[in-house]
Amino acid sequence: MKIYLCCSLALLFSFNFGCKSSIGNPNQTTPPGPTTPPGLEPEKEALKAIYALSHVDDYKNFNKFDTPVDNSWPGVGVTDGFVTRLEFIQEGFTGSIPKEIGNLTKLKYLALLGNALGGTIPTEIGNLKELEYLYLSFNEFKGTIPKEIGNLKELKDLVLDVNRSLTGTIPKEIGNLTKLERLDLSRNDLTGPIPNEIGNLTKLERLDLSGNRLIIDPNFMTTIKASIPGLKEVFVGEQR
Repeated sequence: MKIYLCCSLALLFSFNFGCKSSIGNPNQTTPPGPTTPPGLEPEKEALKAIYALSHVDDYKNFNKFDTPVDNSWPGVGVTDGFVTRLEFIQEGFTGSIPKEIGNLTKLKYLALLGNALGGTIPTEIGNLKELEYLYLSFNEFKGTIPKEIGNLKELKDLVLDVNRSLTGTIPKEIGNLTKLERLDLSRNDLTGPIPNEIGNLTKLERLDLSGNRLIIDPNFMTTIKASIPGLKEVFVGEQR
């Protein structure tokens, strides 16, 4: 049996944003237009709640919530005026992911690796329907993986490893994530059988379920490789 150890590395993206200008009748008085796209205020609420989790000065002393969100905000990437990327790696974040995370409906990349976040993963994460990459490794999450994670049908990477108090069964709704290329739920405290719906993940290339307390069917390896011919790496051994 092998235990596969890996550290999730954040991917680098470039984000551009633009603005439109218009010229009206100089003799006509018109009310000023919005400075931010509709829906951005809820994004600010989410960022304010997330920044409150950190003891790092860049976040706890941030005082620009009355300005439009842009790429100068720490840990934030913006495209076309909307937050599309959050990256907070080893930033000393504590507490729980706020429910306001669900306000970031344009988010494509979320990395909260290597912090001390606890509590449960909020069900509101299921609102992030454009999310492609989710990294929550090396934290202290507890409770179950919310079934709402099955709403994230654009996901390519789902990495929740090394959260020792993450319990319960693997939700069958993970089978909805048919664009998934990487699934890592290793070194948690998951129990029960591996759901058959994982066989729906036909684009999966890497699967790691090791270091849990799962019930492994003797024919699992044969079945999963037949269901997912492109699977390159599978790790299910060393169940506790």
